[in-house]
Amino acid sequence: MDQQEVLALNQRSAMYRLTSRFFRTEITRECLDGLKAAGFPTDNPEENPLAEGFALIRKFIDEPREDPLTDLAVDYASAFLGAGKTKAAYPYESVYTSPERLVMQGAWEEVTRIFRTHGLACSDHRDIMEDHIAMELEFMARLTDDALAARKAGNDAAYAASLKEQQSFLKNHLLNWVPSFAHEAREYIETDFYRGAVDVTEKFLAMDAYMLNDLLASAGITPEAEPEKAKGPCKACCSKAAPQAAAAQPQAQA
Repeated sequence: MDQQEVLALNQRSAMYRLTSRFFRTEITRECLDGLKAAGFPTDNPEENPLAEGFALIRKFIDEPREDPLTDLAVDYASAFLGAGKTKAAYPYESVYTSPERLVMQGAWEEVTRIFRTHGLACSDHRDIMEDHIAMELEFMARLTDDALAARKAGNDAAYAASLKEQQSFLKNHLLNWVPSFAHEAREYIETDFYRGAVDVTEKFLAMDAYMLNDLLASAGITPEAEPEKAKGPCKACCSKAAPQAAAAQPQAQA
């Protein structure tokens, strides 16, 4: 078993769960404390596309504030739920892929169907639907965990199938709408924390298209054509950020 592949899969899983937590619900004290202790890489933005976003998150965390949790809750409600506003960046795939910009459209139906084939539903998150950005990111983390389990078990067929499914879901779903969501969200976000969260998420997804191609190639599978976005030292970037993301998981999931 290639230890580099195992490391890459663990790193990807940690990053997907971290980015999912950014948007699943308002940030809690436990989550904020976990992120503060994580120490994400914020230097060398020329070589690390994630550095700028993590620097914004770090800036918010380090700034003296009377009530940072309230500031974040207000920003979350305003930017992503439309509280007190007529417009917002609603984090649902259907909103960005349907002509009417409504929830529960074709993308929701397709994602729900995919989730059900894996025995997944939103029972634990009744306030959000299947094509919410947090659910789609969490799904990618679960697929990555499945791939890792197959790799450790020596099940090459299951491993290859999981990588292909991840590539398909990333290309046909997350990368199909998250860049538009991120662009629009920047118009409504007020805090550096969520500016950073959006930036990290958008750039990580683009990077992951490269990482999946590398994993497929290592498994002897001809990958798709090289993605057009996020050219750069993607493996190095993820290897710097993911250990801190993994370390922050217990608190950040709260």
